[in-house]
Amino acid sequence: MTNQQDKDKSAVIAGLFLGNLTLIPGIGFLILVVWFLKNDDKKTDLERHHLLVAMYGTLGALFLLVVLPLIGILAAQIHETMVMAMLIYFILMHALIILFATYALSKALNQDYLHPRFTPKNR
Repeated sequence: MTNQQDKDKSAVIAGLFLGNLTLIPGIGFLILVVWFLKNDDKKTDLERHHLLVAMYGTLGALFLLVVLPLIGILAAQIHETMVMAMLIYFILMHALIILFATYALSKALNQDYLHPRFTPKNR
């Protein structure tokens, strides 16, 4: 079992993931990348798990919120209906990703993994 400081780190990581989507988009991402690139053998399985979830979630959000709408807008002719459809898509996808980040934060605060499939084998 890990100590309280290691459990708090996973909650901070999940909080940075949520903050990256809402309050501090660039700063939260940079902190997550630096934390991710640190080759630290002291990382616990729970911390490593929530760090990977935050990084994959951020990259997925970048793809869903930036790349797909750009492809849609650039591939089609710019009409008012296309702009409205992309705006609705952006708002719905952003809300869905924030919901996922909130779920990840609640799991991190409970010192739990997101899904049993992602738990380490020795747990």
